[in-house]
Amino acid sequence: MLIRCEVGLVSEPWNIYVNRRGGIRIIDVFEKIYESFSIVLNDDEKRKLNPLKMKYYDRAFRRRCAITPGLTLLEERKGMRRVDLLEGQTIFMGLELSASRDCWLLRLGTSPTFS
Repeated sequence: MLIRCEVGLVSEPWNIYVNRRGGIRIIDVFEKIYESFSIVLNDDEKRKLNPLKMKYYDRAFRRRCAITPGLTLLEERKGMRRVDLLEGQTIFMGLELSASRDCWLLRLGTSPTFS
């Protein structure tokens, strides 16, 4: 199963691949989405960031680190993660089959606490 996320774009959508012998369960989908956005940005992804949005990305990064009790400095040292590029769109709103029917599109919404 291929899930494409077009939110928090660096320059192209992020692809999330879900597979499981014996069939895909909903927990497999949620785990792969979570794992995908927990990835620390690599150098290539950092180079592709929109410089006009850096203050928003940095703000989301600092906020995420600050709400990690007792681990704020550790999280800051690890660096920015993909989730920090979502600009608060972290609420799962579902999956939608793409027009070409070759993948599922991840739909995310804005958290009411993100401002």
